[in-house]
Amino acid sequence: MNRLAFLMSVVFGLALLVSACAPKPVPAPSPSPATPPPTPRPQATAAPASSEWDKIVEAARKEGKVTMYTFSLTGDIGQAVAAAFESRYGVKVEFITGVGATLIERIKTEQAGKRFIADTLDTSTTLMAIALRDGITEPAGNLPTLAQKDVWLAHPRLDDQGHLIAFDTLYQIPYVNTTLVKAGDEPKSYRELLEPKWKGKMVTSDPNTIPYLPRLYAVMVSRKLLDDDFFKGIAKQDPKMAPTVRDDANMLIRGEAALSVTAGTTILNPFVAQGVPVKPIDVKEGAVLAMSPSIALVKNAPHPNAARLMMDWLVTAEGQTAYQKARSNLSVRTDVPDFTPAAGRIKPSKIVVSTIADELEAARLQREKVVTKLMGLLQ
Repeated sequence: MNRLAFLMSVVFGLALLVSACAPKPVPAPSPSPATPPPTPRPQATAAPASSEWDKIVEAARKEGKVTMYTFSLTGDIGQAVAAAFESRYGVKVEFITGVGATLIERIKTEQAGKRFIADTLDTSTTLMAIALRDGITEPAGNLPTLAQKDVWLAHPRLDDQGHLIAFDTLYQIPYVNTTLVKAGDEPKSYRELLEPKWKGKMVTSDPNTIPYLPRLYAVMVSRKLLDDDFFKGIAKQDPKMAPTVRDDANMLIRGEAALSVTAGTTILNPFVAQGVPVKPIDVKEGAVLAMSPSIALVKNAPHPNAARLMMDWLVTAEGQTAYQKARSNLSVRTDVPDFTPAAGRIKPSKIVVSTIADELEAARLQREKVVTKLMGLLQ
């Protein structure tokens, strides 16, 4: 080997040695997940491309109709929502109204007979969790409004499968009839409802048919704010048992009861706006904040694009304004005014948020009749 070749081989060998000994580049660490909010909610997925969503909107217009099986969109509220939606998209809205549990059973019967009528279903999130469990709903896919950030009281996409979309809020808190309960005599806590003076004077929704007491149990007992003895004590107070939340509210409004344990803002605020003498009371254990009612796409919906369009629109600022103005309620969005009437507007000293896990637990409690048995109300 000549001298030049020898030197070149030495240089090349040194280069290889340096390369082999050099530290390997360390990949950048994956970003740590953001600190979760106090009440974690599944995050919105990326919005579909505008061209993709435009195709869905056009397909919805061609379908021309959406049939909503609804507990929430009734009377003037439903008419206001339908008028605003039809004005925006030219898609007609048809409502089939009823109690949530009844609507769920109707859809099951129709689907078993291969009769597909319902496009969407909405009722309390507890009952919607049952509908999801029973397989009568399906994911709505990526809805563009859900990709918006920093506009939510709590994110409306409730489950990580993308079935349930909350379009309303509910403070579940006791109410009193102000003609029967003098100012200052209201109970200051749930525990005070067990005092002898309230015996025979209260109404509550029947846990056999309505999930409000199971939700109260799921949220408050798990956080050690109430216990089994409270629910046993309520049963001993001989409350009137309302088969629906609306019956609960109506008994309070008519003065058949001085106090409602379970009828909250969803049902009663529209009546407060009309000057009906009822008002919420701030109990020290806290108001339960539920993202409820919620809505889902029904499996085998005959108008799936119109259904998705309605679900998305309901949580836009425009949809929430139309709905909450008619509802006289607080929006799921922070950029929409609070339409709660002054007499029904509450700033609870404590808010206990019901998560989807709580709602699923409430569904289990109702299904297994845990609260019903506890209160001696088994039918």
